[in-house]
Amino acid sequence: MTQPVPYGFEPTELGSGFGRAFCSVWLNRPTCRMGFHVAEQHVNPVGGLHSGAMATPGDTQLMVFGAGAEKRASHCPTISLSVDYPAPAAVAAEIEDRVTMVEQSHTMLSTQATMTVNADPVTRSRAIYRSKDQGD
Repeated sequence: MTQPVPYGFEPTELGSGFGRAFCSVWLNRPTCRMGFHVAEQHVNPVGGLHSGAMATPGDTQLMVFGAGAEKRASHCPTISLSVDYPAPAAVAAEIEDRVTMVEQSHTMLSTQATMTVNADPVTRSRAIYRSKDQGD
């Protein structure tokens, strides 16, 4: 069953391959938030949100900045991703990720985010991305 997209968010695909298998996410670019509903494809063997599924929004958090990140190239590969898992999340939970741009330089972008369920933190992430195409 498809869950409704929360008010103020727009549905967005993560792309092809793994992104397509993950699911649609929602974006609210003005407030730098993203989210998704936990589905069966996201769970681990004990029925909680898999750590890889928790890390995926951390690895894609640049999406919330869209074209507004002036130094962002067409593709910004992840250089580093650090994820903390303070609490579990269950199937059908509504996940929300609040993203902050920490630093932008000529060659790198740094972000941090807190993923929550009902305002309780379930994941904290920090990411560094290359901001220029390899050919530059």
